[in-house]
Amino acid sequence: MLSGLERELIGAYLADEPVVLFLSPLDEPEQQERLETGRGGAEVSRSGVITIREPPESLLGWIGKPLGAVFYFRKLGLTFTSSVERAGEGAVIKIPQEISRLQERVIPENDVEGVVYYSLSGSEVSIPCESSPAFPLFTAEIPWDREDGDGLDLRLAERAASAYVDSEETSLEPIQGRVLPLLLLFLSDRRIVLGGGAGSFPLKGGRDYGIRLSCALPGARRIIDAALTAGEVISGGNCACICALRALQAEDRRFLYENLYGGIFSGPST
Repeated sequence: MLSGLERELIGAYLADEPVVLFLSPLDEPEQQERLETGRGGAEVSRSGVITIREPPESLLGWIGKPLGAVFYFRKLGLTFTSSVERAGEGAVIKIPQEISRLQERVIPENDVEGVVYYSLSGSEVSIPCESSPAFPLFTAEIPWDREDGDGLDLRLAERAASAYVDSEETSLEPIQGRVLPLLLLFLSDRRIVLGGGAGSFPLKGGRDYGIRLSCALPGARRIIDAALTAGEVISGGNCACICALRALQAEDRRFLYENLYGGIFSGPST
């Protein structure tokens, strides 16, 4: 929680400067409304009351619900909890005394993380990647014949990429503008699907990259070194790329296959 002096400074900032707030009901965090203050938007008084003269219907539907708000002050993510209340034809949100720093995301212990790397002008460029609870790996339901081989694997990869690209989920980070890791959306012995949010995607279709993965095991981690060839970048609400995974050691290929399909790996991928 912010100190008294910090809280006073932030209160003045909210009243005097145009700010964008991201609002979500605490019981439906996937729902989000963007609210702009100042310059014709909502008004913020020195007493800490946000007045919205023409609130959107979606916001009116949250009246009485506990509401989380996120905004940025000098690129630092801050958050508070309040609620929307009716005020005549409009609505108000009261800014509480307690304003906190937005916390870093917690990555589960049973994760997969890694780094994609390549050479540029004689230097190595590294791009971190990590799994996400919203897109768990090795849990895909297998609705097709496992004997289908590469066709099945491709369909699973395309399904993961499509689900992410069509997703409207917005991740609010503690530090605004920070370069975020790529998301690991799908991983098999043949392919890996990487997600890159709504901005520009750092990998180029048709190019080769190195990758090192670290997979959590009970009491240990398994390191997998491989190469990948990026496919075409798929764009929508987010960007994703289906990549061919190459140069795997035989035991690493077996590990990835058996974790995804739950069966026994019978031979090299074709």
